[in-house]
Amino acid sequence: MREPRRNSSNISPSSLKVMLFLSSRENEVSIESPSMKNGFFTTCLQRGLRGGADVNRDRIITAKELFEFVSQGVKKLSRDKQHPVMWGKFSDSMPVMIW
Repeated sequence: MREPRRNSSNISPSSLKVMLFLSSRENEVSIESPSMKNGFFTTCLQRGLRGGADVNRDRIITAKELFEFVSQGVKKLSRDKQHPVMWGKFSDSMPVMIW
């Protein structure tokens, strides 16, 4: 097994892709569901990463596909009381998962 690279001096900040996917807006509560054994956000995120977010069925889940899938699911489950947020430096077409 290879050791992780410790020196990142060859990586420029402009080449980094960072995506933060947050469960709710700062003034909202992230709702938990005892029957789902998770929060609405986690439940929808899991469903999305299991293929639900791959709307065009190309076996690539992009940042945009995942965000739209999770956002719609969370808004529906929470009756529009919780709104996930995506923030960072990335492209909508950035692959989040390929299988």
